[in-house]
Amino acid sequence: MVRLTVDLELEQVRAIVRDLDSTLDPVGFARLHGGMGGDVYRINLAGAENPLVLKIYGDEPAWIVAKEALVVGWIGERAGIPIPRWLRVDERRTCIPFRFALTTWLPGVTVRSLIGVPGIDAAYRQMGELLRRLHELQELGRPVCLGVSRKGLLRGPRNRPPERRMAASLAVACFTLSRNAAQMLRVHDVAETRDAVEVHRAMTKD
Repeated sequence: MVRLTVDLELEQVRAIVRDLDSTLDPVGFARLHGGMGGDVYRINLAGAENPLVLKIYGDEPAWIVAKEALVVGWIGERAGIPIPRWLRVDERRTCIPFRFALTTWLPGVTVRSLIGVPGIDAAYRQMGELLRRLHELQELGRPVCLGVSRKGLLRGPRNRPPERRMAASLAVACFTLSRNAAQMLRVHDVAETRDAVEVHRAMTKD
């Protein structure tokens, strides 16, 4: 996926926000880390304690905006932790020539900024709790695809680079299968993951 980078002007940001609520007055914005193939911005509002978040999406994949909004809706009802609230998903391309979403701001820090900082274990425990509860999505009656292979959450306390996260990726894959939490796995190390899955199934078969 080619990452989309957008240079916005404040007037464009104001048009986006005021289209949602004409009483809001953006006074500044700044690019944040993250984003699924596109830029993410923090929008500061005059007289407001909490800013908004603007997420911008490219044309491909076409389903990504709806998917993110849907997943957040599912998780929001089950996670038991604070998550951003989606205020608008806009694919009209009237304010800017891109698709975008506006969400509430969730105070905190990114896992990336915690690497090497005392207390990071708490962040990993929270992500582990979400993975342990992934099987609860089965009640939706839809197949679940898990894609955490080589992700940053698997870097561990030794701050492993992506190419050294295979062991952790395989551990999560087998754990997910043991909980019947996902029907599909999106991975980088296909042959190795297949071996792990086949051994896991053979060892746990009744």
